[in-house]
Amino acid sequence: MKRAFIFFLSLFLISCSTDVREQKTFTNKLKAIDEIVYNNPFGARDSLNLISKDLLSEENLAYYNLLWNIMKDKCGEFSQITNDTLIYRSLKWYRQSSDKYNLCRALLYSGMSKYHDSDTSGFTEISEAEKIFQKETFSDVETKASIYRYLGKILNYKYWVTVFSPKLIGNLSDQYLNLSMNLYKSIGKENVADLVKIDKFRVITYAHRPQLELLSEMDKMAARRDLSDEVRFTLYKLFSSYYQGKSDYEKAIFYKKEIINNNLAQLPYSDGLTFEYEELAKLYKFTGNLDSSIVYSDKAIESSKEVGNYYFMAYLNKSACLEEKKEKEAAYEAYQKYYDYHVKHIGITNINKIKEIRSRATTDLLYANLSKEGYKRLLHTSLIICFLAVLSSALLLYVYLRNRKRCIKVKNDTDHAINAVSQEITKMRLINDILRIPTANMTQTLDSVSIEAARLRKVSKESSDSLNNFLGEIRNNTKNDISEIAKTEKFAAQFPDVASLTELSPYDKIILVLANYGYSNKEIADILANNHSSIRTLKSKLKEKILISGDLSFDPTTTFPLLNKDLNKSSEV
Repeated sequence: MKRAFIFFLSLFLISCSTDVREQKTFTNKLKAIDEIVYNNPFGARDSLNLISKDLLSEENLAYYNLLWNIMKDKCGEFSQITNDTLIYRSLKWYRQSSDKYNLCRALLYSGMSKYHDSDTSGFTEISEAEKIFQKETFSDVETKASIYRYLGKILNYKYWVTVFSPKLIGNLSDQYLNLSMNLYKSIGKENVADLVKIDKFRVITYAHRPQLELLSEMDKMAARRDLSDEVRFTLYKLFSSYYQGKSDYEKAIFYKKEIINNNLAQLPYSDGLTFEYEELAKLYKFTGNLDSSIVYSDKAIESSKEVGNYYFMAYLNKSACLEEKKEKEAAYEAYQKYYDYHVKHIGITNINKIKEIRSRATTDLLYANLSKEGYKRLLHTSLIICFLAVLSSALLLYVYLRNRKRCIKVKNDTDHAINAVSQEITKMRLINDILRIPTANMTQTLDSVSIEAARLRKVSKESSDSLNNFLGEIRNNTKNDISEIAKTEKFAAQFPDVASLTELSPYDKIILVLANYGYSNKEIADILANNHSSIRTLKSKLKEKILISGDLSFDPTTTFPLLNKDLNKSSEV
C-alpha cells in the first residue's frame, strides 16, 4: 500500500512539473528575444515566429504580445498595427502582476497605439508609465527616451491640433522632446535622435513659433550623407508638408520627387508610391500645371493597379483638372471611374471591418482555449488526487473533494466564456451573410418578407404586425442613412442647384440627383433599397415641389431633365 501510494504520488508530481518546465522554457526563450529586440528587431521577428502562441500560458502570451509590439516599433512598422487588441490584453495581464518593468512597457506601447490611432487618451497611460519608471528607477534608457518622446508628441497633438489650447502646455512638448533626444544620443541612437528632432520641428510649426533657426538645422541634416532611409524619408515628407503650408509649391514638389527618386516610398513606414504620386498631382494642380497633375494622377492609378489596389481618389483629381481644361467628356469619364471605385471601396471597407471583428473574436477564442486547457490540467490533477485519496486515506479524500469543487467552478466559468464567444461568432456570421446580399436584391427581399407578413396575418395578426413594424424600421433607417448624404457640405458643393431647393427633403434631393443622371424608377429603387411604386410617387411629388419653388437663381426646367421630360409629354398630348 505504501509503495503504491509513493508510485502514484510520483506520477502526480511529474504531471504537474512537466507543464511548469515547458512554460519555463518558453519564458527563457522570450527573455532571450527581449535582449535582442531593441538592437536586432528583424532577428527578434524570426525568433517570435518560431514560437506557437497556442502553447503559451497566459503569462507568456502577455510577454509574447508585448515583445511583438516592441519588435514592430523597432522595425518601423508599429503604425500598421493600430487598433490591435493584443497590447491591450498584455496591459490587462501586467496590471494584475508584480512585473512593474513590463507593466511600464505595456503602458507605453498601449499609449503609442492609441496615439497612432489619433486617440489622445494614450497620454494618461504613458504618464502612468513615466511615474512607474521614476519610482522603480529602471536602467532601460531607451524605454525612458520613448516615454518622453511620445509624451511630447501626444501633448503637441492634443493641445495644438485637437483642442488648440496652447496656453495649457507652453513649451512642455519641447522639453519632453529635448529630454528624449539627449537620452537617445547618450546610448548612441543617433538615428532615433534625428527623428525626435524632426518631431520637435513639427511642434514648433504647430505652435506658429519662429522656425528659421531650427529650419536651418533641418537643412543641414538633409545635407548629411549618413542619414538612414527612415530619417531621410521623414525629413523629406516634413519639408514637403511644411512648404505646402507656406504655399511654396515648387519646393513641396521638389521634396515629393526626392522621396520618389530615392525609392523612399517603398519603405514600410511610407504610405506607398501611389500616395506620393497622388500628392504630387495635387501639388501640380495648386501651381496651375494641369497637364503634370493629370500625368501624376495617371501614375498614381497605374501604380495602384500594380499592387492590386485601384486608387479611386486620383480619378477625382484628374476629373477636376480635365474639367478646368474644358475637356468635359474626359472629365465625366474620370469622375465616373472615381464613383465606381468609391462604391467598391465602401464594400471592401465593410468586409475588412468584418475581418477585424472576426480577428478579435478569434483572439478571444484563443484566451478561452487557454482557460479550457487550464481546466483540463486541473481536472487531470484532481483525478490523480482522487485516486490517491481512495488508496491512501480520508485526508487525501478531503483534498480531492476540495479540488473537485474548484474544478466545477472553473468548468462553469470556461463554459460561460466559450458560450459567449460562440454567440459572438454566430452574430458575425449573420452580419456577414446580410452584407453579402447585393443592394439590387434588397428591395426584392423586403417585398418578399412583406408578402410573407401578409400571409402570416391569417395565422397571427400580432406576429404579422411585428414583422411589418420591423420592415418599416428597416426602410426608415435606410431612408434616414441615405438622407444624411444630402445634408453634408460635400453634397451641397457638388450639387448646388439641388441643395438650394428648400422645398425638397434630403431624400427627395437624392432621388432628383439620380433621376438627373438618367436612372429609371426601378434602378433608383434598387439603389435606395426601396420599391418601384414608392419611387414613382416620390418623383411625381418632387416635380410639383420644384415647379412651385420661388426665388430660384436658375430655370428648373432647363436644369433638371426630369422636368423637361414631363413638359415634352405635355406638348405631345
